[in-house]
Amino acid sequence: AAGARMASELLITKPRTSHCWYGLYFDVCAKDKPIVLKALQSGCSSGAAETPLSVRVWKCTEGSFQGNEEDASKWEEVGNDEIVLKTVDFDKYSFDSANAEYTTLPFDKPVRVEEEGRQGFLVHTGHIGGLVLRGGFGSESLINAWSLGSKTDETSHIQITAGSVCSATPFVVEQNNNARGFTGSIVYDVDE
Repeated sequence: AAGARMASELLITKPRTSHCWYGLYFDVCAKDKPIVLKALQSGCSSGAAETPLSVRVWKCTEGSFQGNEEDASKWEEVGNDEIVLKTVDFDKYSFDSANAEYTTLPFDKPVRVEEEGRQGFLVHTGHIGGLVLRGGFGSESLINAWSLGSKTDETSHIQITAGSVCSATPFVVEQNNNARGFTGSIVYDVDE
């Protein structure tokens, strides 16, 4: 709508639950209003601390990541830079992510998601400890027993879904790996 006001908001995910990997596919879903994604923020594990990482971010041109993970022609790169990510320590007993510090990932231009729309993303670092994730082993797996596309976090206007873990090579899904959740924060505007 002409003259519509944009109100900036922030989604901070629940904290890291022991996992990290090269990269992750996930969806950001708009709920009741269109949203404009302005920034993705995340971190690395201690295994990649102080290491310049080749961080790349793609958006799916077909909506959801699901069914498009291994078809590079369905993806558009929206960010690419060599950066050092903040290290996100794993605290088994921490359930509050309000104090977590994340690094803004390369994200060249805002991405619009229409009301009730779904936008797939792939964040890839090229390092096995390059991107912190959420998931679980043992009793933790009962808490975060997501299937692909299951909601992991939400605000009143957006939700994030669990996705596939990416291998050392972009657009190659790790086999025999459970769905994982994006860990970090998302800065977005709501189209009022």
